[in-house]
Amino acid sequence: PYQYVLGAGIGELKGCDELFNNKDATKKQALVDALGITAVDPTTLQITMNKPVATFTTIWSLWATFPSRKDIVTKFADKWTDPANIVVNGPFTMKELVAKDHVTLAPNPNWIGQKPALQSITLKFIDDLSAAFKAFQTGELLETEILATDSTVAKKDSALKDQVTLVPTARITTIQVQMKDPILGANGGTPDAVKKAYNLRLALSRSINRKALSDVVYDGVNAPASYWVVKGLKGFQGNEAFDKAIGFDLAAAKQALVDAGYPAGAGLPTFKYVARDNKQRRDEADFLAKAWGDLGIKIDPQFVDSKTRSATFNKEDFQLFPGGWQLDYPDIENPLVGLFDTGGGNNHYNCSRPDVDAAFKEAASATSEDVRIKAYQKVETSIVPNLCGIIPMYQDTRPFMVSKKLGGVLANGTIDSGQPGNYCVECWFVKK
Repeated sequence: PYQYVLGAGIGELKGCDELFNNKDATKKQALVDALGITAVDPTTLQITMNKPVATFTTIWSLWATFPSRKDIVTKFADKWTDPANIVVNGPFTMKELVAKDHVTLAPNPNWIGQKPALQSITLKFIDDLSAAFKAFQTGELLETEILATDSTVAKKDSALKDQVTLVPTARITTIQVQMKDPILGANGGTPDAVKKAYNLRLALSRSINRKALSDVVYDGVNAPASYWVVKGLKGFQGNEAFDKAIGFDLAAAKQALVDAGYPAGAGLPTFKYVARDNKQRRDEADFLAKAWGDLGIKIDPQFVDSKTRSATFNKEDFQLFPGGWQLDYPDIENPLVGLFDTGGGNNHYNCSRPDVDAAFKEAASATSEDVRIKAYQKVETSIVPNLCGIIPMYQDTRPFMVSKKLGGVLANGTIDSGQPGNYCVECWFVKK
């Protein structure tokens, strides 16, 4: 699934796209042999790219490039990741896997780095974060992500308040808008239809009080955002660059709806709104339905499981869709390339603007870091004010509970955090 990271436009590995897109079994081996990566000796790889890549060292340190033992994969086929068969690269390996319940990790005896202090780690598979919070309170879990609303509960509890950890993330959450929709996007339509669609999107954006949304639904945990490129990245422009254009302004929202030709929502259909089925997404939908409903814009919220949600997005079968982007690696190109260029692999909202495509070409041919960053800023400066497939809402913060019994668990910054301390699990220890 991460071919796009290594292929043309980002990783630029020679032959990557040709091999990935090949459907002819008779050509497969020749394409494998032509791939631009060769083992020179047991500890050296020679990598050939289509052109120089400024982010080469970052991209080639991602998990998508971690080596796997070919002989193990060949021998065990779809069983190669079973605990008895798997060969890993990190400080821990799998000791036990019980589907839909837990996985138990043990130190990897072949790991040459810092030896883990913990001799066993059990990871529980719990979909319901409220249930996970209860498991933490009973002592069943020593670390877990929790709901934003539960973080407020924990902060008010004298026994729990010092165990709350808020981890700023590299995720931006938006309402994704299908630009092929004749009313919301009008891609390929007349200039008048395109203008009307833009003003409708503007009304949607300017009616969202992002701070109130964070306070009401997420207990103030998330950071209100009218930007797309997350805080922490070089090239970050922030709310100051975009608030005046798309930020909360109820009077401007009402005027935009008039300019769109739908005063007080007259003549508009009800829009389909597809979201994952959990309490926070339902509360978020309620908030937006009220904000938009006050303008006269109605939505039909449909709550689905994560698999159905992903399929709906990938099939582009949506009108309004709460989504966004979580960085794969900390560079400004990652939340832009493939997401907003015409025909981009992850551009399922079908944003297409000539000025954006031109800026991407400028970034790709840049001969200095400063020019490259400024070219990508041009992309954001076009897509955000034009609401090209996205209506930014907030930059996520994830609340966790970390037991006072557990040491070495430290949050690792704004743009490289999954859970606190996960970059160095071998550093974890039980306090005496």
